[in-house]
Amino acid sequence: MFGWWQSLPEYWQTLVYQYTVGGCIFFFMIFWALKTKALKMSSKQDRNTLKTLIFGFVFFLGVHSIWTYLVTK
Repeated sequence: MFGWWQSLPEYWQTLVYQYTVGGCIFFFMIFWALKTKALKMSSKQDRNTLKTLIFGFVFFLGVHSIWTYLVTK
């Protein structure tokens, strides 16, 4: 089942692990904030905050992936 995981080089394993576990925690906390109304989708400022958080996560994932690729190439 995890044969693909063992075939990845160690530097990709750490990246995948970091953004998978960290991403689960990150998105769970966003879900929790929405559920408890700490973030209200009716508020334009809260919608912008949510967009910024998600963009930041994807941006850092992209930069980290590109950096890892270029360094190990």
